[in-house]
Amino acid sequence: MKRLIALLILSLALTVSSIGQTAYARAYSFAIGSRDYSTNELVWNGTPTACNILIKIEGDVVTVFSKQKQVYHVVTKLNETADGVQYRMLSAEGVACNMYMGPIEGTPNVFIAIEYNDYAWIYSCTDETK
Repeated sequence: MKRLIALLILSLALTVSSIGQTAYARAYSFAIGSRDYSTNELVWNGTPTACNILIKIEGDVVTVFSKQKQVYHVVTKLNETADGVQYRMLSAEGVACNMYMGPIEGTPNVFIAIEYNDYAWIYSCTDETK
């Protein structure tokens, strides 16, 4: 049930942001991974690192305010399931990537993952929209 509620909150935040309002998430940890080409799977490197990073979703733009500001533009929604939603994005530099968002099982929190061809990172977040 918590998983469904978190997904509904996330979907609502994205829907609301597409009509002119802004949604916020606060990342409290992140992990970095790279692609193992022998299995074509992402391998997460080490344990997650604590952080305090604001993520803003406004219209079709997602901005991550980490040490280096990252800006992503939604190209299209690829998939939506009970596990989350997947978007095709373009970075501010014009590089294509996928963004996944969904509930963290057993918590009211959500994850936001950004995946390029050979590496990815994932943020664990709380909802900061007020």
